Amino acid sequence: MFSPYKKKKRSFVFARNLYPNAQDVISDITTMNSFLNDPLHPYHIVLHHLKESMQSVPHKEELIGALMQHAVNDWTHHRYITPTEKHGLYRTLVVCIFLADDKDCNVFKGGKHIPIKQVRNILRTVAYIPIYLDCTTRIELLLQLCEHYNAGHMESDWISAKKVALYANLVNWRVRIQEDYTTYTAEFLTLLRDLQSWKALKKKRRKKKEQDKEEEEEEKKKKQQHQQKKKQNEQEKAIQEVQETQKEQKVQEVQEVQKEQKVQKEQELQEVPKVQGEGGKEVEPEEPIPMPMLQQAFELAVQGLKYIGEWTSRVQEQVIYKSNNPISDSKYVTLTGNKNDPAKVYEQITRYNYENELKYAMVEIIGLIKGLTNLLLENESLIRPMLATYVHQQLQYFAHNTILFPLCRAHKRPHKSSLTDIFLKMRAVVADCYDVQTLQQDYKRINAYKNSKTTKSKKKIWSQMEQHKWTSRSVFPTRTQVLLLRRLVFHVCSEDSKGMSGGMFAKKDLKWNEKTAFDNVFAMLWFVSPLCDYARTLQAASNLSELWFREFYLNITDCIQFPIAMSLPWMLVDFAMNTKSLAPNVFFPLAVYNDSAETALSVFRQQHLFDEIEAEVNLVFDQLIFTLYHKIFDYYKNQAANMLLDKHWMYLEDLFLIQQQQPTTTTTTTTITTAAVDVTPSSPVVSITTNTTAPSFATPIHATSSNTTASTSIDSSSSGVAPSSRRYVFKPNYARYTPIFQQRSLHVLGRTVDIPSLLTEHLNKYIRENVDALISRLESTHSDITHVVEIDNLFQVLRLTVDLLREELPGIDVFEDIVNEVNEDTTLGSFRGRLFLRIFNQVFGTLLKNFVFQQYLQQFICLHPPKPSFKRMENAFLWGSRFTKLYHDLHKRTRGYFGIEHLHAIASLLGNESMPMLAHDTVKFIGLVIVGEISPYVTEILKALDPMKLQSAHYGVLGVYGYYDLRLKAVREYPALKNGVFTLLREAGNALCLLQLLDQVLTHQSFFQFQTRSFFSGHTSRLQSNTITTNTASTAALEAIDECKHNIDVNTTPSLLTWTDALMLKYTSPFTDVLRQTRDAVKNTPDATPEFEFLESCVRHSVFRTAHLRENGGWLLSAALDYLYKLLQETGLLEEWKGPEPKNGILEHENPKDFARFWSVATWIFLCPDFSPEEEQKQRENGYIPDR
Repeated sequence: MFSPYKKKKRSFVFARNLYPNAQDVISDITTMNSFLNDPLHPYHIVLHHLKESMQSVPHKEELIGALMQHAVNDWTHHRYITPTEKHGLYRTLVVCIFLADDKDCNVFKGGKHIPIKQVRNILRTVAYIPIYLDCTTRIELLLQLCEHYNAGHMESDWISAKKVALYANLVNWRVRIQEDYTTYTAEFLTLLRDLQSWKALKKKRRKKKEQDKEEEEEEKKKKQQHQQKKKQNEQEKAIQEVQETQKEQKVQEVQEVQKEQKVQKEQELQEVPKVQGEGGKEVEPEEPIPMPMLQQAFELAVQGLKYIGEWTSRVQEQVIYKSNNPISDSKYVTLTGNKNDPAKVYEQITRYNYENELKYAMVEIIGLIKGLTNLLLENESLIRPMLATYVHQQLQYFAHNTILFPLCRAHKRPHKSSLTDIFLKMRAVVADCYDVQTLQQDYKRINAYKNSKTTKSKKKIWSQMEQHKWTSRSVFPTRTQVLLLRRLVFHVCSEDSKGMSGGMFAKKDLKWNEKTAFDNVFAMLWFVSPLCDYARTLQAASNLSELWFREFYLNITDCIQFPIAMSLPWMLVDFAMNTKSLAPNVFFPLAVYNDSAETALSVFRQQHLFDEIEAEVNLVFDQLIFTLYHKIFDYYKNQAANMLLDKHWMYLEDLFLIQQQQPTTTTTTTTITTAAVDVTPSSPVVSITTNTTAPSFATPIHATSSNTTASTSIDSSSSGVAPSSRRYVFKPNYARYTPIFQQRSLHVLGRTVDIPSLLTEHLNKYIRENVDALISRLESTHSDITHVVEIDNLFQVLRLTVDLLREELPGIDVFEDIVNEVNEDTTLGSFRGRLFLRIFNQVFGTLLKNFVFQQYLQQFICLHPPKPSFKRMENAFLWGSRFTKLYHDLHKRTRGYFGIEHLHAIASLLGNESMPMLAHDTVKFIGLVIVGEISPYVTEILKALDPMKLQSAHYGVLGVYGYYDLRLKAVREYPALKNGVFTLLREAGNALCLLQLLDQVLTHQSFFQFQTRSFFSGHTSRLQSNTITTNTASTAALEAIDECKHNIDVNTTPSLLTWTDALMLKYTSPFTDVLRQTRDAVKNTPDATPEFEFLESCVRHSVFRTAHLRENGGWLLSAALDYLYKLLQETGLLEEWKGPEPKNGILEHENPKDFARFWSVATWIFLCPDFSPEEEQKQRENGYIPDR
């Protein structure tokens, strides 16, 4: 109080000249200043003065007892809405105990007027009472001020620590609050639906009435027209008769008739229908809303306000309890290691004092409070008129009808004239009457009806009386009307009033049914004022600003401000951000800042408080958005990684764990052959093949051999593997982020924030950072071409992640546009992005020069693979927080070699439009190596070769070998042979093998593009012809037919064998076998012709491709050889390498100067060992690996 008072004192000094009584004000200020700063005054001085003043009040005990009973009744019957009203009842009870307890009256023993037992039962569950914001007090301290309170004997009766802890713990109330919220929202939404249905039915009735009126008018018009036609016909007949008899009169009569008709038409046109509304239609009074619906709306509105206020008070009481029960000093030192922190007191009650379960309950309940508040506020325009109408109708019925018979009885008794005046005043206060005289005379007529012999019952009297009518209005009574009427009603129907005491010979003023009606009106009037100020009542009931204000503790600790980590709203926001199940409620704790800012501006009117709140909100909101888009991206990245994960591989992992848990004991034998896990382009990560002779890199992670047979019992519904025994996590966490994407108008400190727009902006930047990180990972010096499968899979997971995000946030950019932008491939002149340059440099700088092609495995093997040491990346940029380890282990097997799956990855990364350039550069590379670099070596080596004759077999193996070894010693010692010629030959050979693999990849891509996609787009693919001709048949087909003719059984095989069938018999594979079985199964099903043709085309094209690739090497290899042949022709090397014509015209074997002699010499030298067997063994022990 000192700071605001000093501020007022300073302000008055500047404005004292404006006041005529400035001297008196200055004296009052001086007196108050001395009172506030005098240390002799004890605490609670105001209460002490009040107690001293109460000693002179007559019937003090009865007065205080009435106050206590009123507070007990309000608390028991829940006649309060806001938390302030509820806590005010607690303070009222404690203060009344203090005021009533003195030397003459021991309030703790109770009495006739003091309900001490009821008060004790209420206060036993409330140990702490909030005073204002973060200022609280303890009931025990207030009770100790009483003279007759004995803490030793009475503490157990008045204070129950266990009950207080249970009552204050919000976790214990969480389930009940959820149930109340669910039930209430269902009833409220049902009311809204009924209201909409009633309005729709009302519109239908109006339309039906309008249609009926229109139909009646049309029928009337038709009748009038029919009558007019009748008249015209009769007139025509009469005219004809007159024409026959009197021609002259006929003309005159016709003219008169026509004049009459014209006059009638003019009169009809001049008649205007009576218009009482728009459109020339009579306006009927609107149909009122049914009273049961109005009553239900009133009850639901009151119940909703009670729920919100009660839940808010629970949250405040939980915070108060924690504020008065901080953690111990030893625990604080253990958690922080700091003993002398100035903010220690506040940190003990906030940062380390809330358990996760309690935080969860608080966030959820705050969400329910704000959610229900928003629901009621959004429907204020619908509910508030219904509430006003219901209150008006109830009060008018009370004033016109309910009071009538009690007023009649009071009028008959002369000694009840005061009661008659009270009833008339009630009518005068709230009655909405068209005739005041009627209200003053109607109760007198009842006596006349009663005195008559015919009418004795109340129903008959009521039926014979003229019923009062009043206009239905949607208006609340004023506050003065409410106060007056409540006071009058309480005076009449209270149990303590004289008229309700009754007796042996006296009747009560109100009968039991009339007293119930009066009590209902009294109870309803209590809620009229809060409902009249509907929005402000909701705001006060849901005000949670006490959770942020900490001025009391700032004053205690002498701190300017506490760190944000100690702020309770931030603690709740941080906990909600890191708990996926609380994702829909993540924004609700921000409402605490809204309430605090509103209190700072509207209540305290302090700008510096608002600035502090705004600064904290800026930090909190930035951190919230940062955490949100990171977690959302990681969540959808995990979802994408889970979708692309091979489910069969997950089954093998479970099978392996079952084998470890149950190695021998089984109940049902199921023979399962574990398949090899192979990385293929058909599956972005892994696929399952049944090849039992798979190489070592393609075995399962857990498998010790390529073929394993297990006998185990497997449940069809579950894998039977405990989640804790898994090495990998196969299922992502579930989180509800959809409500976050729907927050398009989040209100924060008076601003409206579009959350999806913010998330879209940040996610676009974050996705670009991810793409840049992936490209940089490929560009890293520690990365080689064998990591391209891993990079391609990362791009596929990221692409699917973006697609999933775009379903919720359409504003996110298309993935291809993001990749082109980051890949620096967006300009018109740019056709080589970062991915293209890196992959091409790796192919022509590393793959073709440092790898060796293995024909059996169809792979390039690196003899000295480098150890990868990538720069550490966050898991969200890889495969997500839950799948990175799994995918990382899976992709270990794709490193150290280069195969067809790597080419598929390159085609996926660069696109099919870049493959022609790759093939073109590879062919150019072959020509450059052979013509530009190998040809000089060939010429020099052929010059250096001496003539060599073929040696006789009599010399033996050693003799012949020694002869050629001595003759080729000079060439073998040629230094450029191994480092130059052999290396260049390997590069050229690697390039040719790369073309062959690239041909297979492009064939697969074209098969997918032009055959599979055409089927799903509704087009029919072209089938290979079954007829064979010399021009169309390939050499492989002809050889296959000849071979099959010798191997088939003539008795079981048709005589006519097509060339496609012949190829199928020779080049069969598991893939074609499955396709053929599926084709045969589909053939017998009706209406399956497109599917049969599609499978038939797949089988034929697959067999034809296999035959062509195996026998001819493929189209690219053929084209490369043709290009090389033409290049050798153009450069003249072809003629040079053919050598001179042999003298004998057949073959020169002693001294040929052609390429064949060079190739035989190079092959001889390459295959000869470099060391003796003993020396080679020593070299192998030192790490030497020969190139052979």
